[in-house]
Amino acid sequence: FSAVIPYRKFTSISGNSGAGKSTLLDLISRIYNKYDGKISLDNISIKNFKLADYRNNISLLPQVPFIYDDTVLSNIRYGNENLKQDEIIKVSKLANAHEFINKLSRGYNTILGERGSKLSGGQVQRIVLARILASKAKIIILDEPTSNLDYNSSNKIISALKKIKNTNEYTLIIVSHDKKIIELGDKIINISTLD
Repeated sequence: FSAVIPYRKFTSISGNSGAGKSTLLDLISRIYNKYDGKISLDNISIKNFKLADYRNNISLLPQVPFIYDDTVLSNIRYGNENLKQDEIIKVSKLANAHEFINKLSRGYNTILGERGSKLSGGQVQRIVLARILASKAKIIILDEPTSNLDYNSSNKIISALKKIKNTNEYTLIIVSHDKKIIELGDKIINISTLD
């Protein structure tokens, strides 16, 4: 397998189940650090970067995102405690979360419950997407962001991805089976298994 992921572009990755899409994301984000071959960033092996420095520039939204039993503010600020309110609102708007957050009982000060029990799956995804944007990472990796979401929730995520793409500030790498997401890609990588 060989591919180039362009800087500040949207790369969508598709393929059959078991083809290695999620494994590829784990390799790019250095969750897996042992492999044959080479993964490089600007022709420098990613193994040559300090792990903490490398990961500060990458944010990953897994298939099952995690929400803390805390306020919306704390969940978005997680790992970036100095983030100001206007910055939180900006990333929340970009993630299509601001509108529903304002409708919660205490807005951004609403406690979300264990694993976000007070939210729908699509709302959890959008809060975690706002957290990723708040991290200021320039490489955003999403693993099946619309899986298990209903039609309306999926459309909110897709709309957010379009807005994020249009900022031209991020390198987006997204694994998806969703045709609408795949077609958003400036580059589409299809991984297939050898039978």
